Parts: sequence; C-alpha cells; structure tokens
Amino acid sequence: MRILSMPFLLPITTTVLLLPAGCGPSPDGEPTAPVTSPTPGTGSPEPVSPSPSPESPTPALPASPPPVSPTPPVSPGATATPMVEPSPTPPAAPTPESTPEWVSTPSPAPAATPTPVQAVSPTPPHLASPTPLPTPLPAVPPVLLEDTTNPIPLTKRFEVQLDHSAPIRLTCDEQGGGQERHRIRAEGGDRYALSLRGLKPDTGYTCVVESLDGSGLASSPVQVATDPLPSDLEPPVLMVQDAPREDIGYALFNYSYDIGGWEYESRYLVILDADGNVRWYLPGIGGGTIDTTYLGDNRIIYGGYAFGETLPTIMDLDWVVYFVDQSGPQTPHGWVGSYHHDVGLSLEGDAIFALMTIIMDDTYQGYTVRHVDLDSNLLWEWDSGVDGLDAGYLPPGDGTTGDPYHANSAQDVWENGRRYVYVGMRHLSEIIKIDYETKAVAWKLGVDGDFALLEPDGTPGEDHRWFFMQHDAKRYGDRMVIYDNGLLRREYGGAYNYSRALELELDEQAMTARITFEYDEADEGWLEEAWGGCDLLDNDNYFVAMGHCWGCNNDVHLSALVEVDPQGRQVSRLEWTNPQVALYRADRIDGCAIFNNVTYCPDVE
Repeated sequence: MRILSMPFLLPITTTVLLLPAGCGPSPDGEPTAPVTSPTPGTGSPEPVSPSPSPESPTPALPASPPPVSPTPPVSPGATATPMVEPSPTPPAAPTPESTPEWVSTPSPAPAATPTPVQAVSPTPPHLASPTPLPTPLPAVPPVLLEDTTNPIPLTKRFEVQLDHSAPIRLTCDEQGGGQERHRIRAEGGDRYALSLRGLKPDTGYTCVVESLDGSGLASSPVQVATDPLPSDLEPPVLMVQDAPREDIGYALFNYSYDIGGWEYESRYLVILDADGNVRWYLPGIGGGTIDTTYLGDNRIIYGGYAFGETLPTIMDLDWVVYFVDQSGPQTPHGWVGSYHHDVGLSLEGDAIFALMTIIMDDTYQGYTVRHVDLDSNLLWEWDSGVDGLDAGYLPPGDGTTGDPYHANSAQDVWENGRRYVYVGMRHLSEIIKIDYETKAVAWKLGVDGDFALLEPDGTPGEDHRWFFMQHDAKRYGDRMVIYDNGLLRREYGGAYNYSRALELELDEQAMTARITFEYDEADEGWLEEAWGGCDLLDNDNYFVAMGHCWGCNNDVHLSALVEVDPQGRQVSRLEWTNPQVALYRADRIDGCAIFNNVTYCPDVE
C-alpha cells in the first residue's frame, strides 16, 4: 500500500498596527504630520514613521484585528492562500481628552494632547492558529495486474490496486476487430480481486480498469489471451439464429465423445453461447446420464452415472466444490447401486432430489427418489420396492429385463398447499404423481394410465399419439412437458417410430390430457432411442436437447440444441457435425444470469 504524505498550508502571520485617529489624510487629501508618542520615562514624544507610500495613504484601521475569512474550495493541484478582509467592527469609543475626526468635524488634533498609540489586542487562539487544510495531490491511476496462476480456462483473474478506496469498473474488449466487451463493477476498497469468466477461446482482449470516483483516471491497458479449446472438445455449428443473442443466452450440458459399446471419452460439462462458442468447461465430468443445472450465483449442480457414479455435487464456475452428497447408500432393499439420470435442487433450494438405482431381491433393478439436505441428511425417500411394488402401485418385473422401471426424472411441485413428486419411468412409458406426505400414487399418465388422450382440437387421440420411452418429464402449472423418444410408437399403431417434444394440458377433474404442443423432425429421421430433454422457457418457447447417443442408435443422426416457438418455428439451432458427439440433456441460462458479457446483457454497462 502506498502511503501519501499530504502537505498542509502554513498559517500566514499578519502584523497589524493601530494608528491614532488623527493620523490619516487631511480633508484636502495631503498626508498629515507624523504621529508622536511620549518616550517612556521622559514624556518626550518620539517620531513614528508615516506610511511608506504618500501616494497611497493608509486608511485608519479598526481597533481590533480583522477575522480571517473561510478558505475557499481548493481545486486539485492548486495552493490556497488565506484571505484577510477588513472587518466592519466599529472603532473604539472616543476619550474625553480628544475626539477622533470620524466623530467630529475633521480638524487637526491638539498638539499638546496627542492620542497615544493603542496596543494591539491579542489574537484569539482560534484565529491565530487555524486548522491547516490538506492540499490534495493529483490522484494516482489504478494499477491492473493479471493473475497468471489462474487454472480455469476461458477465465481471467485480475488484481486491482488503488491509492485510496474507490469504486472501479474493469472493461475487456476483444482484439482483432471483434465487437465483444466484458465489464465488471466493484466497490468497497482499494484492493480488488476480480474474475472475468466466459471469454472466447483462443482470443485476445485489451483490459483497462477505471476509477469511478470522478477523477477520470484509468490504468494502463493490459493485454490477455485465452488458450485454444482442447482438441477433443468440439464446438457445434450455428445453423439458425432468429432472435437477439441476449434472448437466446447460454446452454449448460453434458458433453462426451461416444466410441460405442456404452463407452465414452472426452467427458466435459460445457457452457455454450448463442453462436456456439464454448464459454466454460469442466474436464473429467460428463458422459452417460450426468444431469446438470445452473443454480445462479455462478454455481451448478450435477450428478448421475457415466459408467461410474457421480454423487450429487454443487460447484461454482471456478471449480470450488460446496457440497457432495454423503448420505449413504442403504435402503430397505439393501445396497444402492448408484445415482443416475436426474439431480436438482428441491423447491426450498436447500436440499436436492435425485434418483438412485437399487438392487431388488438380487434379481432386478429398482430405484429410489431421494430428498437429501445439504448436510447429507436423508429427509424423504420413495422406494420402488416398498412404496411402489409392495404397495401395489408398480408391477413386478416379468423376467424379460433386469430394469423393469428405469426411472429417469424426478421433480417436486407444490399444488394447492400440498407437495407432490413426479417420477417418469422410461420402461413403463409412464409418469406417476406421488403424494409427498402419504407416499400414495395419485395417478398414472401414459398409454396404459388414468387419463384419456385428446388431440389439440379436443377429439380423442389414438394410442400411438401418446409418449413412449420418454425422458425429462416436468410439470409447469397445468402443463406437462416431455421429451418423447418414441421408440415403441409402431407397436401402438404408428406408421413409424420418431422422437418429438411434447406438451400435454392436464385436467385432473375430467382426467384428460390434451396435446397442446408437439415438435418433431420425422422427415429428417429424428429418432433418439435413449437420451434427450425438453424445457419450457419463460418466453413460452421450448428448449429441446436432441441428446444423440451414437452407442444407442449407431446411426448418423447429429446431436443438436434447438429452441422453437409455440408455432414450431426454429428460433435457434446449434448442431454438431460429428455423430459421435453425445449429449444427455441441456439447461438454458438467461443472458444476464451469468458472465459479464455486454453482448449478451446490455445492462452490464
């Protein structure tokens, strides 16, 4: 920290002589005679020098010293001089021996009785020694330094140093003619450590920090550059962009390179921008059924299974881990195999819901829905064996598969002051509604469930119009949004199998499910047998993750992230060119909810 020595104004000493009332200009403007005062002990007068400038006669001064006027404001770099002005204080009262000329008609004072020189009154302490005021020096520009020890790719860390506390703004502009700008504001000190996340790969930036205290001072520019992407992390190609970038925002998803045989290489969690640029990635986590969601405050949650369990984890974008579930694997049916497919925060935001595989009677797999707080305490659990099979809500396995249910989505929702949990089971092509308090199943939704299917116009729908082998079922008010993989559609009367995004409007009084939205690309051969997801966005558009699994299909279909409006028109499409690039689901992030990119959030200015 630099210590500044601040010079102070030295007080200016002013000597004031009080002259006799008779000493001054005569009525005709000529100077009067010198004033004499008696010499002590003799009574003989001694001459006193007149004013040194007869042309500029000195006026009579009042009997008391004049006050010092307040020092005017000092501008930076200037030196203030205290100003002394005459005081309007009236002169002393006349003595009987003589009458001053300012009282009577001006006339020379009698020579025999001259008015003695009055003593100067002592200067009051508060005027004699005024509190010195500091003269500010020109401010020192802030210093901007790059933290070269930062390990996070596509993130730059900076240290800012000031000689005083002041708010600041860091700005980084893309070099080479790019239009991108990133900005961070901070306040509350004279030292700052800032992280600028979400930069483009293999790109240079020029960064400057400004002091926002009104001085207009800025640091010297600092040049920084990001590294290229790893060779095994392929970005997609922008196919459609029919909305502003800030409206499209970012996408978080699980990326891997599928080599077949349910084996995956190049595992990453990735955040893309609207143009398909990678803006953040975490190596080593990804592949398989790893689910991930952005939580806000630069944090994500992830967990699932990628041929090795990944416990539910909360981490920030600087790779700092805040929570890993350690609640333990025991259930009434014995050892739990692993977390899989789905993890997310509960309604309260201080606990998680997740799915776990269990071994039922050592013959086939079941599942549990687990509600765990952030101290790894198990708060609630719904067991497919005890609460499902034994209670008569789930059918037993028929011996044709070791995984008769295959739950892949779980969500808790409040409805009319009561909590419910929705669970989607792929191998039953069914979604169930569970009462959180009683653990009873309220209803089943699907081709063999409790609802009648209606077409958009309200007419009955045929069986093949239901969803089959679905993923990612979510309730939004009276709407249920589903990624319909469609693998069994032909078995229920359809001409062929195809995948789609589907929305059903549920009427729980009439027990009807009406198709209110569907989007498919059947003409292009969109059939994803195993993975994918669909979310309803705040703008009423649908965000579809065409989660291609090359090891599942072994075809040439391509993974893609697509946003469509309620009319099915594509708003955005990012598509990979390599069919072995796999993704499971994706989470859309608002352009102002993450990073500090002015292109995606003009409010950053």
